[in-house]
Amino acid sequence: MEEVSGNAVVEGAVSPGNEDNGLVSKQHVTDLVKREKEAAYRKAQREFQAQLDEMKTGQTQSMGGMQQVPENMVEQAVERKLQQKLSELQEQHEAQTQEQRKADRQAYVNDQAKIYLDKMDKSGDMADDFQEMTARFKPDKFPEIFFLANKYDSTPAIVYELGKYPEKLLEIDRAMERDPDLAKVLMDNLANSIKFNQEAKQNNKSAEPPLSRPKPSLAAGADSGAMTLADLKKSKFLRG
Repeated sequence: MEEVSGNAVVEGAVSPGNEDNGLVSKQHVTDLVKREKEAAYRKAQREFQAQLDEMKTGQTQSMGGMQQVPENMVEQAVERKLQQKLSELQEQHEAQTQEQRKADRQAYVNDQAKIYLDKMDKSGDMADDFQEMTARFKPDKFPEIFFLANKYDSTPAIVYELGKYPEKLLEIDRAMERDPDLAKVLMDNLANSIKFNQEAKQNNKSAEPPLSRPKPSLAAGADSGAMTLADLKKSKFLRG
C-alpha cells in the first residue's frame, strides 16, 4: 500500500472537487490526516520490527533514518546486561570465598595438628601405657572431639582417658552429634576430674579415677604406635 506523505494532505485539500467557495471540507481534511497517521504508524512498526530482528541475530547495524529503539527497551537491555554481569561477579566471588575458606580451614587444621603433637610430645611419662592408650584415639574418626580436646591444657591426659575408656569417647561423640554444648559440658567434666586427681596426687591424697572406670576393656588389635604429624596430615579431615 502506498504511504501518504505530508504533501498529500496539502494536495488533497486543494484538489478539484474538494473546493467549496475556496474552502476545504473539514471532514475531508480530517480523513486525510487520519490516513497519514495510520501510514506513518505502520511504517514505524515495520522499522521497529526490523530492528528487533537484527538485535536478536546480533547483526544490528547503524542505518540512517531508521527509527530508534524505544528508551524503555534500551533500559531493559542494559539492566539485563548488568544483571548478567552481576551474577558472573557473584559466582566468581563465591568461588574465591570457597577457596579462601578451604585454605583457611587447612591452615587451621595444620596448626591444630602441630599443637596437638607438641602437647603429646611434652606429656612425659604420664603412665606406663600412655603411648598405647593415646594411640587408640583416631583424630580422623572423631575430628570434632579432636578439636574440642585440643582446646584444653590437659589434652594429653584427656586423650589418654578417651583411649583407655572408650565409652567416655562414645558418650561425648553422641552428644557432639545432637548437642555440641552438652558435649562441651561432658568434656569440661572430664577435664575437671583429671585436674582434681592430679592435684590430689600432688598432695599425696587418694583420689578416685576420672569419672567411672568401665568394666570392659578395649578389643585387641588397636594401634600401639603414637600418631605423628605425617599421620595426621594423611587423615581425611585434615584435607578439608
